[in-house]
Amino acid sequence: MKPLTDAPSGELDGLAPQSGYSACAIRADRSYPCWGDNSSGQFATRRGKFVAVAAGGTHTCGLRPNGDIDCFGSNYWQTAAHSPATFKAVAAGAHHSCELLLNGVVFMVL
Repeated sequence: MKPLTDAPSGELDGLAPQSGYSACAIRADRSYPCWGDNSSGQFATRRGKFVAVAAGGTHTCGLRPNGDIDCFGSNYWQTAAHSPATFKAVAAGAHHSCELLLNGVVFMVL
């Protein structure tokens, strides 16, 4: 195993699921540091708090405390789009994003 040289320092609340060449985490203050490949702007700094974050291949999606999803980075595959609804979980893959609605339905953007 090779140690990460550009991983964030400080206390982290959890590591986010990741896909591709980057990763993100959630800090105790609900901010999110990301590291790795940022060639598509997937580490865009968003103001406010997040309860979860998921790093995709060229995009990142974050779940806010009110259930909104905020995605940033490449939208080439429309992976940064999402339904105007309230969510309880988020995941991101190489070319897709999945969001879990409060009623248990999964919304997938391909």
